[in-house]
Amino acid sequence: MGLFKEVKCGRCDRRYPSIRSRCPFCGARKNRAAKQTGGGDNKPWQLIVGIIILLAVIIAVIVLVSSSLKNRDKKETDPTPSSQTGNDNIEDGISEVETSPTPTAPPATPTPTPAPTPTPTPTVNSITLNREDFTLSYIGEQFKMEATLSPAASGAEVTWYSEDETVAIVNSAGVVTAIDRGKTNIVAMAGGATKSCIVRVTADSVQSPGPGNNNDDETPTGLSISHTDVTIKAATSESFKLSVKGATGTVTFSTSNASVATVSDTGTVTAVAAGDCTVTATVDGTTLSCIVRVR
Repeated sequence: MGLFKEVKCGRCDRRYPSIRSRCPFCGARKNRAAKQTGGGDNKPWQLIVGIIILLAVIIAVIVLVSSSLKNRDKKETDPTPSSQTGNDNIEDGISEVETSPTPTAPPATPTPTPAPTPTPTPTVNSITLNREDFTLSYIGEQFKMEATLSPAASGAEVTWYSEDETVAIVNSAGVVTAIDRGKTNIVAMAGGATKSCIVRVTADSVQSPGPGNNNDDETPTGLSISHTDVTIKAATSESFKLSVKGATGTVTFSTSNASVATVSDTGTVTAVAAGDCTVTATVDGTTLSCIVRVR
C-alpha cells in the first residue's frame, strides 16, 4: 500500500505516483482524465497515517541531532573525563587507578619587618658664643667656649673644631688650648647652624707670663703685663682685670679711646662700644700695652 495514489500514463500505460506532473517513464504530461489506479484501496485514513509517520520520523531526527549537539557542548565545557566503573574497566580489560594529587599548601608569605621610624634631626636657628674674639697669651693657655642654641629646647649636640690646629685646638667640651703664635677660628656647629670665634695666640712661650720668663711681653727690667690682646663684648659691658708683674712702683693705667673701652686706676678694663683701642700700664718708667677689641 503506497502513501500516494497512482495514475496510469495514457501513453505508455505505466503507473506512477499521482504527485508527479509527468510520467517518469515516457515524459508524457499527466492527463487529468487519466484513470487512477488502486483508487478503491487508498482511503483518507491511510493518507493521515502516512503524514503522522513522516512527522514522527522528522521529530526523531530533530531529537537525535539536538542530543548530539548537547553532548558535544558538554564535552567542550567539562574536560574532566567521566568516571568509569569497575565493571567497565573489567569489560575493557583495563585497570586504571586514578589518584588525585595531594594539594600543596601555598608558601607562607613572610611578614615584612616595618622600617624603623627615623629620628628627626634637630633644627637650630642660630648659635650664640660667649666669645667672638679672644686672645691666649701663652702656649698651653686654655679658655672654655660656651654655645647657646636657639631654640634652646632643640636638643641638638654642639660640635667644635679649629680651622688651624697648629695655632689652637678645641675639644668636644669647647675648651680651647693655645698651640703656637698665630690666629685661627674656632667653629661651633649644631642642627645645621654654625658660628665662629677668632682666637689669637700672642706668645710662643710654654710658660705663663711672669718675671724671669723670656717671652715677648717681658721687658728687660723683668716687668710683664697679664694680657696683651683681649676681645670683650660691648652689649654686656664686659670687663677684665689688667695687672703688671714684677712692678715695684705704682702702676698707672690709661686708654687710647675711652669711647671704646675704659680702664680704672686698678686696671679693670670695661667695654663701651664696638671698636679697637690700646690700654697701657706705666710703671717704673716702663710702658706696657694691651690691645682691647670690643665687639
